[in-house]
Amino acid sequence: MRELKASHGVATFLSVYAPLAGPIAATAIILTFMSSWNDFLWPLIVLTDNKLQTLPLFLASFTQQYGNYSGLSMATTTLSILPVIVVFIIFQKYVIQSVALSGLKGE
Repeated sequence: MRELKASHGVATFLSVYAPLAGPIAATAIILTFMSSWNDFLWPLIVLTDNKLQTLPLFLASFTQQYGNYSGLSMATTTLSILPVIVVFIIFQKYVIQSVALSGLKGE
């Protein structure tokens, strides 16, 4: 009899809680990815080799090294945000579901 109750709890978890947690987890994944992708200070402190630079560090050193060429700066910045946009487009449906589940209104 206990096995039946245990499987019922697992079934309830998988049918009720897991679908509700999916959009929240997707939102957390996007925010964590964006935070680590745009991290500037920690790699600046830790990294000493120029070959291991993150993209924000490269953009800062690029501007310092070559001056303020607005065309090149805009092109490299545009290329640097493409992965973030791709991740957001992939998980966009889940982010919208997360906002809808939270009860926030757009007013």
